[in-house]
Amino acid sequence: GPSACRGPPVGGGFSRPAFLQLTSEELQLADDHAGRAVQSPRESRRRLPWSTGYAEKDLCFHYWGLFDGHAGSGAAVMASKLLHLHICDQLRDLVDILQDSSPPPLCLPGILPSDALPRFHLEKAVSHESLVIGAIENAFKRMDEQIERERMTRLVAGGCCALAVVYLLGKVYVANAGDSRAIIIRNGEIIPMSREFTPETERQRLQFLGFLRPELLGNEFTHLEFPRRIQHKELGKKMLYRDQNMNGWAYKRIEEDDLKFPLIYGEGKKARVMATIGVTRGLGDHDLKVYNSNIHIKPFLSCVPEVRVYDLTQYEHCPDDVLVLGTDGLWDVTNDREVADVVKEVLMDYEPNDPLKAWAGWLQCGGGPCCPKCPVLPTCCHHSLSGYSSHSLPLSCLKGTVSQACVPGGGAGCCFLQSTGAGRRGHLRVMCSSHLPTGPPMGPTELDSTP
Repeated sequence: GPSACRGPPVGGGFSRPAFLQLTSEELQLADDHAGRAVQSPRESRRRLPWSTGYAEKDLCFHYWGLFDGHAGSGAAVMASKLLHLHICDQLRDLVDILQDSSPPPLCLPGILPSDALPRFHLEKAVSHESLVIGAIENAFKRMDEQIERERMTRLVAGGCCALAVVYLLGKVYVANAGDSRAIIIRNGEIIPMSREFTPETERQRLQFLGFLRPELLGNEFTHLEFPRRIQHKELGKKMLYRDQNMNGWAYKRIEEDDLKFPLIYGEGKKARVMATIGVTRGLGDHDLKVYNSNIHIKPFLSCVPEVRVYDLTQYEHCPDDVLVLGTDGLWDVTNDREVADVVKEVLMDYEPNDPLKAWAGWLQCGGGPCCPKCPVLPTCCHHSLSGYSSHSLPLSCLKGTVSQACVPGGGAGCCFLQSTGAGRRGHLRVMCSSHLPTGPPMGPTELDSTP
């Protein structure tokens, strides 16, 4: 049952797939390699799972990342080289669990005895999808911790916004920490796959932290928000304000503490946390302080991404369906519809298998010469996971270059995931559109989730 602790399968990392629904007697018969009996699912019309055809307990995931650095490129460079390794490490314990149709176990081997009974009868249902989401979230936290530990030895300066995509078992997981965004363009429809994390979108979280831990404000800031700075002559008057619990506005009588600088000040792209930084999630920034003070801003910046999931097997895709990843340098000067129209216009001029599609699409979206002031780093790779391997696993790169790119108005990078067959489910072709000084990016790499 779901409360039982699970150990590795007997005989190593091999087992009969769960969709065969074999009895214990049939499993023993299947282990007799002298007879080599042919096994088939009990329900012949039942749709086969994504992993059909794989005898080994081994799993592959594909990964794309976009890292937009600020106050230096160190954090973006480090995250572009290591974040996928942390994701791989977090997923390694889940290899057998994700390929098993039964509910995930509540504990892994070594935590509780295998015959332990649950203390409570009610158990919260946990999906396999939520395990992958949790693994990605933990990977971001481990990456941020590594940046903090090694920032002095690696000379890592500043921080970065991180937008990562993981393709696993027919689903696309989009993880965003920062103000980059991703959209899916499916048959002309725009599907947002992330949202920006800025002082305005996370106002209540930031204010609540300032309310709970006023010492983080350094006696220089107030967690309350006002429409403008309060002047000393307005003490005692009633003015509009809102706190961490409010979406609307109300009036309060101005006190001495209200004269402090607001934790969140400004509007739109000019909004800042402690008058310093305009993004509220990302990696790094461990040494960031308020100007001319000893007040650290990192406690208000979260490294945990928001993860959204898109199930490729649930939709039919036409050849020009894509997933676009872009930094704020793209979205600040274009909107979703403009990007979708550009992508559609460009892709229609190319054959489905033409590798120049990604190159042309990137140029039309505003790509330009390499610019050292805009540390935007797109990366692409895939990993193989092994459930019981004690050695490090090889990394096979699908794209050999990590580069920087910029467009008028700020740094921008894009990636495109393109469909390869009209009317096919779970079938996308990947096209990375990062700038390569020596020519267009490598050809697409096929990720097929259909048996």
